[in-house]
Amino acid sequence: MMLCGCLTFGCVASTPGPEAEKDAAFYVKMAQAYMSEGRFQLASVELHKALQQEPGNASVLSNLGIVHLQFQEYDHAVKYFQQAVAADPRLTEAYLNMGIAQMNIRQFKEAAESFRQALADPLYTAPERAYYNLGLALYRLGSYDASIKAFNDALKRNPKYVLPLYGMALVLNRMDRLSEAAETLEKALEFDPNIQGDRERFTDDVRKRLRMATGDAEQDLQDLLDILKY
Repeated sequence: MMLCGCLTFGCVASTPGPEAEKDAAFYVKMAQAYMSEGRFQLASVELHKALQQEPGNASVLSNLGIVHLQFQEYDHAVKYFQQAVAADPRLTEAYLNMGIAQMNIRQFKEAAESFRQALADPLYTAPERAYYNLGLALYRLGSYDASIKAFNDALKRNPKYVLPLYGMALVLNRMDRLSEAAETLEKALEFDPNIQGDRERFTDDVRKRLRMATGDAEQDLQDLLDILKY
């Protein structure tokens, strides 16, 4: 799941004076530089300074959500994204990132709704990401047919996007459609530029990730190893 976002200037709920706007813009610029360097703690400091100048700035709120995603503070991230979309419902990426945060705290129903909100934007330039994440949320909810449809919708938008194939293999495996799961995973390995059909490399990578994985991620990785045996 992609967690990064861009710093942009969103709409402002209050009407700060010129000096406040100038100060906020400076703090945002500093935060943008820190985020591009992966220095999220410093970015957080600058974003909070900007928020003091412009309390209703939706973009600042959204980027604070991204910072908390990086810190794995998912409850805080959700709160900032909720404030961001309340201030500016047009922030499609904030809906996507809010859904990712909700997935991490197992709020799968809420996450699915967040991804649907992102997809409601007809101008969204990367709908495949929202469809993929929607597929994952529906998979967690046990809505397997709807999950497969979402993954297929992601592939229709971007046939080169490989993640939905991995997700679909997991769903087919859970549905006991084992031969289809194996075929789908094989296709994913062939299309994945990082794997290029190398099953041994994929197996080694999954086993390495298993050492640190927990919960749903651990089960997914184990399921992928099982599918390789079919």
